[in-house]
Amino acid sequence: MKRAWLMSLCGLAAVCLAAPAALAQGRMGVVNVQMCFDKSYYGRKLQKQLQDQKRRIEYDVKRRGEAIEARRRQLIARSQSSLTRPEAALAQQRAFRRQVAEFEDLRRRYVEDYRMAVAKAKNDMLKKILQIVTSLGQQGRYTLVIPRRMVLYMTGNVDLTGQVIAALNQKYR
Repeated sequence: MKRAWLMSLCGLAAVCLAAPAALAQGRMGVVNVQMCFDKSYYGRKLQKQLQDQKRRIEYDVKRRGEAIEARRRQLIARSQSSLTRPEAALAQQRAFRRQVAEFEDLRRRYVEDYRMAVAKAKNDMLKKILQIVTSLGQQGRYTLVIPRRMVLYMTGNVDLTGQVIAALNQKYR
């Protein structure tokens, strides 16, 4: 959280320092990166892939969690029975604890894999946006193009988001 705040503050400072020079020399533009993710075909495709992966993970975790819960109930029922020998009950409890630990490890791996997939998708999308913004910036002779979230005030004629989305849709359909 502190890192994100610091990055935002640094970005805002960079914009405040660079904007007057950029405006004196040429044009300045902004791009709403989140809108590019949400509105472009490619961004929606990435989001759908991530949602599908998340659903598969949630289904598998739920299924395995239910199996562990059923095993726990079975062990409780057996422990209350006088038919199970104490050594056998201890061995079953150790095996169950090992199974629970493996389940928790799997869950942690799933979470990490999903975070990595999200980061990879964002990075891939940002690279594509950067290519398009670079091209649009050169064609439109923009001196500076910055993310919309860094801007406190702007006029409508500097927003390049629609052009970026159109280019994404055309290039990566």
